Amino acid sequence: MAEVGLLEWADKQPDWIRDALRRHAARPGFNLEQEDKAGVTARVRHVGGFTADLPECSPLSAEHLRANSSNEPRAVLCSLGPVKHLNRLAEEQQLRFATDGITIIYGDNGSGKSGYCRIAKKLCRSLTADDLLGNVFEIGTKPPAEVLVRFLEEGATEPTPITWKDGTLPPASIARISVFDSANARLYVDKQNRIGFLPAAIALLESHGRHRTELEADFREEIKAIEKNLKTPLPSGYTA
Repeated sequence: MAEVGLLEWADKQPDWIRDALRRHAARPGFNLEQEDKAGVTARVRHVGGFTADLPECSPLSAEHLRANSSNEPRAVLCSLGPVKHLNRLAEEQQLRFATDGITIIYGDNGSGKSGYCRIAKKLCRSLTADDLLGNVFEIGTKPPAEVLVRFLEEGATEPTPITWKDGTLPPASIARISVFDSANARLYVDKQNRIGFLPAAIALLESHGRHRTELEADFREEIKAIEKNLKTPLPSGYTA
């Protein structure tokens, strides 16, 4: 499994990399927040000998990848809604899905299809996630989106209903459902030139690679600024 290979590789890396991978695994789409980036930068500075205090590093573990494990019990998404405080979606409607088969959803532009897709991407596993915004025509502070989600866990006979609020952790059972749309249906080519969806472990490493490139660019800019200051002529009477 790709996740096992990732963990074996991660165990051989420096602590700051293992900590960074753990941060990626905890974020939607494996994209770091600013506080994560600041934490990784602080650990890189320590490794380089620029800070004395040793920041605590929490390495990536199987627990952090559990949401991507195929060994966990499966669940089927049954319905989304009623919804509150999301765009202009009607609050009393419910979008239902077939528990055995394919559900095709049709609607004119502006009917709310994308709104429900954004909910699914926040609740389930998605390489990208969109902000759940309130009604732009309402004045004042917008409360977080709220949705009643129903899902059928493996072995259960009745769906489990849970009211989820944006900003809180989604139910673990449906966090293992993958959502693909035009924004995250990434493709990769393996050694046999077969096309497939980008696995989570590879997507995590790809995101980590992008952040390391970003880190390098930031440090290079910092070095340039320091070198520029060092080249500034000293006042008369002083020597370097």
